[in-house]
Amino acid sequence: MINQFGLTATAKISDKFGIGYDGTVKSVNPEVGSTESWFGSALYLNFDPSEKIGITARGEYFSDKKGVAGFGTSLFDATLSLNLKPTSNIMIIPEFRVDAAKDPLFFKDSDTPILPTAKSTGTFILAAIVSF
Repeated sequence: MINQFGLTATAKISDKFGIGYDGTVKSVNPEVGSTESWFGSALYLNFDPSEKIGITARGEYFSDKKGVAGFGTSLFDATLSLNLKPTSNIMIIPEFRVDAAKDPLFFKDSDTPILPTAKSTGTFILAAIVSF
């Protein structure tokens, strides 16, 4: 049997500030063996100094110590996003993210494709959203 429960909540603190939470826990009860679970939790802080610019900081924690989700470790992520809205139907989002795991989870260029050796990584992403 598999059960997963989640909670998503947001609050508007003022016209320029907002806070959000997203969390989930999943438990797996196999026919043989004991019940195991993993969980994830994220906190969002939003600041919109104008209608054309928004900044979001997100911190996430993911725990899968028993390998139920396939990671077998805990992971912390920090993300900083800039939401640029040059027009009413276009949004450009540059985002920088840092991931840090308790155990090696990430691959370096010199790693073999079988065994990760890095405990952290940084990523830059650029997204564009067009609304019709």
